[in-house]
Formats: sequence, structure tokens, C-alpha cells
Amino acid sequence: RLYASMTHNRLMAGEIDVANHYLALGLAMSERHGHCATCHALLYPAAISVHIARGTLSSAENFCRQLEEAAHQYQSRAWVAMARQARGELAIAQNDPETALTCYEEASQAFKATGNEYESARCLTAMAGIRKKRKLPGDAKIAKNVATEAGLIMERLRSTAPISEP
Repeated sequence: RLYASMTHNRLMAGEIDVANHYLALGLAMSERHGHCATCHALLYPAAISVHIARGTLSSAENFCRQLEEAAHQYQSRAWVAMARQARGELAIAQNDPETALTCYEEASQAFKATGNEYESARCLTAMAGIRKKRKLPGDAKIAKNVATEAGLIMERLRSTAPISEP
């Protein structure tokens, strides 16, 4: 789990090679210590993102399938949401905006159902970006509405976050 967090952190910082290093360490640890479904459910989305960033979409597809299988096997709503979100990310990389929109919508709804508003808002933001780029009739208005919804969620989350004192 720690390696998944470190991988995501380095991806967000734009350090793809370092992210790949942490991913490799996480996968190696998983091999050494046996199968941990929860660890894989967290590590696979990171692996998908790393492989997309590296342009190795076939590897990203492989991890995406593994995540989808785990989500199906364990019937966890949170895992299904993560799998749909990861599939949406991969669909964008594969230049398939229709699939991406469907996956992000499903992920957003699943994240809402599990109480994970932050990830739901991230999916909505991705959907808005897809529609802005796609520019089909009605996309601009829908993108604006979806982006507004995501913004309201994020603002609500910021306003309810505990404030730490210096």
C-alpha cells in the first residue's frame, strides 16, 4: 500500500522514472510476500497510470484487466469504482473518449455510493476535460455543468477539512 502511495506521489510530481521504480518495488514485495488482494487493488491503479505515462499501453491494459478481475472477484464497490476509473484513464490514452466517459461516469457514481466524494469529483473533472476536448454538440454545456459539480464537491471537502494550527 505504501508503494502505491509513493508511486502516485511521484507521478503527480511528474517523476515517471521514480514512480516506475516504486511500482517495481511494490510488485516485487508482493511477489515475495504472497498475494494480498487489498495491496493489489491499490497497486494496480498506480501501475496503470505509470504504464500510461511511459506509453506502454499493453502493460497498462494487462494491469487494468487484473484490477477488473479482482474487483469482480471480491465484489467490492470501492474496487469496482477504482477499476472503472482506471479503465477510463486507459481509454483516454487509447483515444477512446466514449468508453472513457462511460467508465468515469460509472466510477463517479460508485465512488459517491461508497462515500468517496474526492475520487468522484476527480472522475467528474476528467469527464469535463474529455467533453471540452471532444467538442460535440452540447459538450461545452455539459462540461461546464460537470466541472461546476466537481468544483462544488471539492469546495465542500475543503470547507469540512480540519484546520491545523501552526
